[in-house]
Amino acid sequence: MALKQGRYLLFLDILGFSQLVETKSAEEIYSVIDDALKAFERWEELNGSFRTIYFSDTFIFYQDPKGYGDWAFLDVYAIGGMVLSALLAEGIPARGAISFGEFEVKLDTSSRHQVYFGKALVEAYQAEQREKWVGITILPSAWRPYEANNPGVIDTFATEGVWSKRRDDVLLLNPLLLPTVDCNPPAHSQ
Repeated sequence: MALKQGRYLLFLDILGFSQLVETKSAEEIYSVIDDALKAFERWEELNGSFRTIYFSDTFIFYQDPKGYGDWAFLDVYAIGGMVLSALLAEGIPARGAISFGEFEVKLDTSSRHQVYFGKALVEAYQAEQREKWVGITILPSAWRPYEANNPGVIDTFATEGVWSKRRDDVLLLNPLLLPTVDCNPPAHSQ
């Protein structure tokens, strides 16, 4: 896939959402979700280059328009950090993954239904499911194009504590847990 056809995508799962639904009112849950999205709304007002899909316990932020740009990597990283911080500030743990690749957003032939699919979504979903900690992983598909344009920056940011780099080349983003995260990759259960 050519870089000009890809999109950045952040898949973010609210952990323990079933318990929230069982113990909180619909208004309280809506308020928590709305507050988390407010952090993103400010970003949307500034540049308008990312869109949101929200359903049940899942947020998907995706780049619109398609095409690689250093700005898009930095934006999706910032969005992930803002939304994760907003949720954690409310005591709500979340886990997610950032990927780059094919992600299609289209209307069906009746023009009544949005259809979402693509390898970037599958990659991010599978990565999120493999992890057992609170935070966001930045997959190689997401950071390698940035590194190709900005040699050494990824490792410099890791040295400065912006994120941690695991041996499997996955970057770990969590401002609260970075010093204690086990930097060994999770065992694959396939």
